[in-house]
Amino acid sequence: MECALAGQPCAYSLQRWRARGAAAFLLLPCGAVAARCLGVLQLGATSATWFQSVPLPYALIAAGFCFGVAAYYLVWKYVVGFLNRELGIA
Repeated sequence: MECALAGQPCAYSLQRWRARGAAAFLLLPCGAVAARCLGVLQLGATSATWFQSVPLPYALIAAGFCFGVAAYYLVWKYVVGFLNRELGIA
């Protein structure tokens, strides 16, 4: 893969960008493990309780995660597309 500048190899390959996209799916479990170990999160049969006072059903957590991933994808897609057009590399 070559960049538009002088035929030099690109610093970022497609595999690196895919790895960064996968980071979103790794941050949630890592954060949950850290919160559980610090006593901030308690896991029940039907919900997770934050700070011993805020219960969140698992369905709401799953829906929020899906919404967050979709919003992240769309914002990233359009921001990068806009910047590519501004730089003239689109």
